[in-house]
Amino acid sequence: MSKFAQLTEAILGLPNPQNQLISIGISGFGGSGKSTLARRLAKQLHAAAVVSMDEFWVAERDVRSSDWTVFDRDRLEHQVLIPATQGNPIRYQVFDWHQGKLGGWREIEVIDYLIVEGISALHPSLLPYYHSRFGWIVLWRWHNSADYVAERPNTTLMKRRVG
Repeated sequence: MSKFAQLTEAILGLPNPQNQLISIGISGFGGSGKSTLARRLAKQLHAAAVVSMDEFWVAERDVRSSDWTVFDRDRLEHQVLIPATQGNPIRYQVFDWHQGKLGGWREIEVIDYLIVEGISALHPSLLPYYHSRFGWIVLWRWHNSADYVAERPNTTLMKRRVG
């Protein structure tokens, strides 16, 4: 069984007796395959939506920062994560890269899996949203590697060290 199939199986096997949203965060280096992994997972999980951190870019903050302040995590929290964890539809404004400013709105109906992918997706301020009473998953895709880590509190679902 491939690592991807093991990962998908581990996610689908999470206990979820009350059918609550399962949130998945994917982070890693630029060009490491975060978006590709997110799309593949969403396809396998079916009732899943992918939200990219790129849609929360703040052009005015386009400077290097150890805290990745170029991403509007507050807007992500209030327009995506809070509604999703409350079982409500998601409605958020996307960044229009051609105009260099916020553009139209994207709406996502109630889903079973929410995948947030991108640099800064696993910022400490966002980690509380990647869990529910029944468990959470955080995934990393390491640069130039096919290795993934999937964990939830007190249980390692799949882990393979890189390096």
